[in-house]
Amino acid sequence: MLAALTFANVKVSLVWNLADTLNGLMAIPNLIGLLLLAPMVFKVTREYFESIGRPLA
Repeated sequence: MLAALTFANVKVSLVWNLADTLNGLMAIPNLIGLLLLAPMVFKVTREYFESIGRPLA
C-alpha cells in the first residue's frame, strides 16, 4: 500500500528505470544456476543419447 502511494507521485521514468533494474537483478541468480548446472545437463544428455544408440558427436 505504501509503495503504491509513494510511486503514484514519482516521475514515470524513475519507475521504469527501477523496474528495469530489478528485472536485471533477477536474472543474476538464474545465470549463476545455468552456469552451475550446465555440466550436469551435458553429462545427462550425452548418457541419454548413448543409451539410445545415437552418440552426440
